[in-house]
Amino acid sequence: MPTLPALSSTPMSNHPHSPPARAPVAAPPHLNQWVALRLTALDAHLAGSEAHAYRVGALAVRFARWVGFSGNGLLALAWAGLLHDIGKLAIPVAWCHPQHPPTPAVQQARHAHPLLGSYAMLAYADLWPGVSGVLSHHERWDGSGYPLGLRGRTIPLSGRILAVANTYDNLTTPTLNRPRWNPPDALAFIAAHAGHQFDPMLVAAFLRAAASTGIVPSPPSPACPWVGGRCRQPIPAGQPRKDMNHGSNLDFPRRAFRPRRPRYPARTPR
Repeated sequence: MPTLPALSSTPMSNHPHSPPARAPVAAPPHLNQWVALRLTALDAHLAGSEAHAYRVGALAVRFARWVGFSGNGLLALAWAGLLHDIGKLAIPVAWCHPQHPPTPAVQQARHAHPLLGSYAMLAYADLWPGVSGVLSHHERWDGSGYPLGLRGRTIPLSGRILAVANTYDNLTTPTLNRPRWNPPDALAFIAAHAGHQFDPMLVAAFLRAAASTGIVPSPPSPACPWVGGRCRQPIPAGQPRKDMNHGSNLDFPRRAFRPRRPRYPARTPR
């Protein structure tokens, strides 16, 4: 079994002017055992869930490191990636399968699993920094997600990252009722839903990371919306232009994005 990450109970801010964070502290053995037992139980509850948890955690961490995460902020995201689905342990097995009829009770239970998982993580203070990511990984940029219906930048950054990583892994993994998608097709789906389901700026960064760092192993196909690291689909309308040109309201480093020319030429003093 892979070694689980260490985590300090002190969260780290990724703002460039934040004070240096303390060095991460190794997680106690009983915490590692608790996480391992939960993942094993989840895999017995819903086959393939343990491998899915490790893949989502690894992809989220690689992408977050690429956009500038480090230290305890990165470790908190790793915990959230590993534990994002443990709330499904409290849901009947049959209700977790997509073949089950989506009755109101089933839908309500499925939509509660982020909340149930975040409650379970409160048992250990070392996991608290990852609670917000688990709670919000099914929220959507346009406010149509669950369980809280958060919108835009009110969704924690860790939840926005996990939403992209979780969707990518779900699409590229075969299920009983759907074959495996090719990586370019999964990227095309994510790009098409930027501004609705996903943070459009994170999607642009994810496409660049996929093209430049090999997060996606296979080369892009002509149908893919990105070729050579350049996204051909525009950012959806409604995204403030200042988010693209200035760093005042960005919550992750600007180096993840290609520099843009200013909209208007600079004025010369008279």
